[in-house]
Amino acid sequence: MFGKGKASLKVIQIQKEKDLFFQESQENQEKSFERKEENSQEVPALGVEIEINLAQKNVKNIQLLSGGEKALVSLALLFGIISFCQPPFVVLDEVDAALDEKNSQKIAEIIKELSERTQFVIITHNQATIQVADVWYGILMKDGVSKTISYKLPENIILEKV
Repeated sequence: MFGKGKASLKVIQIQKEKDLFFQESQENQEKSFERKEENSQEVPALGVEIEINLAQKNVKNIQLLSGGEKALVSLALLFGIISFCQPPFVVLDEVDAALDEKNSQKIAEIIKELSERTQFVIITHNQATIQVADVWYGILMKDGVSKTISYKLPENIILEKV
């Protein structure tokens, strides 16, 4: 998605805090915390750390990326998972909101490719993503009343890039 660069996933152990229960005293409205005692044989909590190396930037941690770059890294991971396990459907809610037009088109092309094996339900305002859809649904509001519209592309129509 970035042209050149590398990324890897690393399993890490997360420091797990004991569960805290919040209790509020009704008499004096003071807040107090009570710790729940847990079994001494706790299973360690595991997480995933994403390490990246972009060709254009000297950034190693995902937290140092822009919003659009974080979205691309997240989508690359998601699309990798989809390519591996091929779920029957995927719901995406405005995942392309932080992307510029060029990257939106890249994402739209990947979604079109993956949609041969997986059905996508996508909520978006992005024109590039809308153009790869076979069926469109829209919600319009007029005078405080919502109206749903839909459009299905005829199967013999092929949209070309402009």
